[in-house]
Amino acid sequence: MKLFSGLIISLLIFSHSVLSQSNDQTQVYEVGQPYPVIDARDKSYFSEDDELMTVKITGKTVYIQKFNLNTLSYIGEQSYEDFPEKFEPELIEQIKGKYYYFYSWTDLKAKHEKLYVREIDFKRGQFVGDALLLLDIDKKILGSKLWKTEDYVKFHFNFSFSRSRIAIRYYRKPEIKDDSKSFNIMTVCLFDSALKELSVQDITMPFTEKKMDNLDAGIDNDGNLFILARVFNDDTRNKATSKKDDKPNYHLETMKVAAGTNTIVQREIEMDGKYLTQVKIYGNDDKMYCAGYYSKHYYSNAADGVFTMQLSREGVLESKNFYEIPTEILNMYASKKEVKHNEKEDQDNDADFDALKLDTWFMAENGSIVLVGEQIWVETRRSSSAKTVTYIYHYDDILVTKIAPDGKLAWMRKLPKRQMAGLGAPGMSFYYHFNEKIGSHYMIYIDNEKNKTLSIDEKPAPFVGGWGGGYLASYSVNDNSGLVSKSYFFDMKNVNGMPVSQLYVNRIVGTDDGNYIVEVYKKDKQDILIRLFAK
Repeated sequence: MKLFSGLIISLLIFSHSVLSQSNDQTQVYEVGQPYPVIDARDKSYFSEDDELMTVKITGKTVYIQKFNLNTLSYIGEQSYEDFPEKFEPELIEQIKGKYYYFYSWTDLKAKHEKLYVREIDFKRGQFVGDALLLLDIDKKILGSKLWKTEDYVKFHFNFSFSRSRIAIRYYRKPEIKDDSKSFNIMTVCLFDSALKELSVQDITMPFTEKKMDNLDAGIDNDGNLFILARVFNDDTRNKATSKKDDKPNYHLETMKVAAGTNTIVQREIEMDGKYLTQVKIYGNDDKMYCAGYYSKHYYSNAADGVFTMQLSREGVLESKNFYEIPTEILNMYASKKEVKHNEKEDQDNDADFDALKLDTWFMAENGSIVLVGEQIWVETRRSSSAKTVTYIYHYDDILVTKIAPDGKLAWMRKLPKRQMAGLGAPGMSFYYHFNEKIGSHYMIYIDNEKNKTLSIDEKPAPFVGGWGGGYLASYSVNDNSGLVSKSYFFDMKNVNGMPVSQLYVNRIVGTDDGNYIVEVYKKDKQDILIRLFAK
């Protein structure tokens, strides 16, 4: 194996547009030995000690591969063909030191929806025993698409902070098609960490589908369910009472359902005239938290700021905080036209962060919260004859925000990024991981090499997916100081003198030594592992 050098640029971004750049430092990567590729529709990666495990699905066959991380070499694999036709992978999760593979299957003959789980022995790289049938549902259930991956999901998994309770939720397909008369029924199946069933409850929502939107849900360590819902004041589903003002036509409610019951305890929350655009619910050992982005206007999906709410174990609002995104942050790495627009909007107190989607929420043991969001939007292009429509998917700037345990804003950082691709072009967006070894929030993505010397008043050049090439880059944001450094690992057209492809961010995994592993295709029906050394 050989070591290769790349470029690292360090940036110091304060909340008021101050930038410093250090001298270039060495950034190295390491390339392993090739091994036969498995063309799979789904691939997952896990590391433990000095080994890597992958789970790959092709057709009805599941492969479990093992690799030595010291030598980046292939150890061996097991293949399994005892899965049902047209099964769907749902989740692979580590729970109390054990790995579990959840998958679903629609039994068309019996008209049942079924959810199974199989334990994976990491050290041996194989399944343990037979599949366990967790859920056998004799009713039609609803599915939904995830906004980022567009994966179709029927089951929603919630894990408590201690990992001692797991809730698997699904919605029945309504028997009444009229949303103004139909009430959603959520089934909550509660399990312990050994996947022993504790309870199954059907919970009828207190409002009709037309009057209520469930924004997110989570559970505490006892398995109590918490829901944050938007409840409209009428059946119009208009977010504002009229187009002339920004007075909300809805209110927010927290809904608590005690474990093993189907009784909902509702509490209304006042949001001071602000509109939620993105929200997630998480908990720690003592409290439940809601956090995300808000807008000042009913008609906007852009983010004016970040918000957090702290709930008691009873679902009572204990505190809420709003943190507006400064115009100085918005103007970083923006075009002159965008800066002019932001400054004009700022005069009216209307500058905002367009198309910001909440990607990740990290909660530390001390109660601090870090939110990571990304600009994701779709551009529609029409031909001159308007007969052909093309959709371009954009994955742009990242906003990272840390809230201290006392509720004060610790820091806020904008990380410049531009990516664009047509539908089906993978490799977009970024991989996120909190790296405990270096105490930083680490994000890896594919960049345009023109951005190596990007200044704070320049707009990034876009990486265009689907055409090959690109530079693998990373941002590291120090958890304590908010100091930002940017690294370039390698040019995908020249890795040890060879081009690589199929570099997707969901094929990156962190390792126990604080570094990262990515699997790529090297041609001749062979894959290789590359170790990325984090700094």
